[in-house]
Amino acid sequence: MNYDSCVDAFNTFQETRTGNLTIGPRAQTAMTYSLQYDLQLPVRWISGDGRCIFDIVKRGPNLQTQATALEIQAAGVSLLNLCLKDGGGQGGIASGVGPSGDIGVILRPYTPRNVDCGNTGPGAFANDCDLMGQTMQAATAPLVRFGPKESPDTDVGLPFIWAMRPPRRCTRVLASEELGAWDTSTFFDLWQAFVAIKGMCVRYGRKGRMKGLGTGGKMWLIVNP
Repeated sequence: MNYDSCVDAFNTFQETRTGNLTIGPRAQTAMTYSLQYDLQLPVRWISGDGRCIFDIVKRGPNLQTQATALEIQAAGVSLLNLCLKDGGGQGGIASGVGPSGDIGVILRPYTPRNVDCGNTGPGAFANDCDLMGQTMQAATAPLVRFGPKESPDTDVGLPFIWAMRPPRRCTRVLASEELGAWDTSTFFDLWQAFVAIKGMCVRYGRKGRMKGLGTGGKMWLIVNP
């Protein structure tokens, strides 16, 4: 793992609030663009080259918990210094974060697939894509069936377009490589793709695309700020 790449991922956590942040699961229903918690899990920081990620996770039975941004950042700094700074490290886990000790920060390598960044766009709208990413579904199960809109066997018809209402501006489009094709995916895998595109392209004011999504590799996702 590259130390500078992981520092870049760490620096994407731009939380300025000083008090305890509420942390809990995101809604697994249709997107509302509203936040029930300050940090809605899963949360991921990703480097601009896509090779390093930090994941914030929660352990234990409690539905929600708390931690300060400083406590989370301190865990990230510890991982950078203890696991990577001397070279040769492959990441690690910092656990026991927050008053209840049920927050963990994971540092690990990542290999994004088939991410292409397009033309530079209006980067001022990148924050709107942050909100979209924080509120989109990210359940690890079940597999969702994507296919033709007219079929009764389809869970989500393609192409599927999510667009934020003005004055916010961020759009993502999920479509199939072939007209009428079927494929399956979890919402978590689509969320991972969105985070990769956002961190590697949208962060710099560029639209992005990831190909080869789905268990059959038949879908692509575009995010346009």
